[in-house]
Amino acid sequence: MTNQAVKNPRLLPILLGAIGVPMALGGLQLLFLGGSFYYLLCGLVLLVCAMLLWQGDPLASKIYGGLLVFTVLWALYESGSNLWALAPRILPLAALGLLFITPWMRRSLHQGRPPPLFAETAAKLVVPVFAVIFLLVFEAGTGYEVSPMPARSGVNTVNTATDWPSYGNTLGGTRYSPVSQINVENAGDLELAWTYRTGAGGAFKATPLQVGELLYFCTGGNRVVALDAEAGELRWQFDPLIDQAHLSQARYFTTGCRGVSYYEAPPDYRGECPARILTNTTDSRLIALDALSGERCSQFG
Repeated sequence: MTNQAVKNPRLLPILLGAIGVPMALGGLQLLFLGGSFYYLLCGLVLLVCAMLLWQGDPLASKIYGGLLVFTVLWALYESGSNLWALAPRILPLAALGLLFITPWMRRSLHQGRPPPLFAETAAKLVVPVFAVIFLLVFEAGTGYEVSPMPARSGVNTVNTATDWPSYGNTLGGTRYSPVSQINVENAGDLELAWTYRTGAGGAFKATPLQVGELLYFCTGGNRVVALDAEAGELRWQFDPLIDQAHLSQARYFTTGCRGVSYYEAPPDYRGECPARILTNTTDSRLIALDALSGERCSQFG
């Protein structure tokens, strides 16, 4: 291949320019609002790289590499070891950076005679250094801290052997039940005990709660239902009467309900609704119901 046959890159500089312009403008606005300077700097550097690439200057790859290193350091400074926060800050630029080391891009930038990919000392250090950083961040970011429960939290811990009072059973979300009557040896012998038809439209997405003899859940339109856990018979039902015009908008979201919450007041409480079912609605209301009768708690809110 002769030098005359090698053409300067065109697609990548256009792509970098299309990303750099709105990032620089948005970064400038963010800077005036007191935000991070990074986005303005990144947008400007991307525009410089785009211009150099258009001219076929190999300096563009080095500048982009420097931007990528700076981005990693900035992301670690801003987000620590939070993997979910690091990913959107690093991965998009890293993915674009892979285009710089493709054979056709390197031939284009070096007039058909690209040097070995890891010819320079800095290039040789990139892979092991980033591998070490990734392993350290992954190790630190995959764990989590559990804050100590406040003293008052115990008043709502009603998890007996047969209760399931929270979405994940316990307040810590263990999703574990100490019930031992059903186990791996007899689970295959279970039979259908009862069924209940909600009569509500939309998808059923709720995780039922069980406290004492009642099973609580919600249906499409945020209707709350309490059933006899043993027989599957309706004990009470509450309809928040959401406007039908509201439910017709984005029905996948407005007609679904993920679940309800249970709250039990301290033993010395003497007001209404000592045990409550809390539910929120798709039209932005938070409602408290008496867990035994289904009546609204008039003093709530």
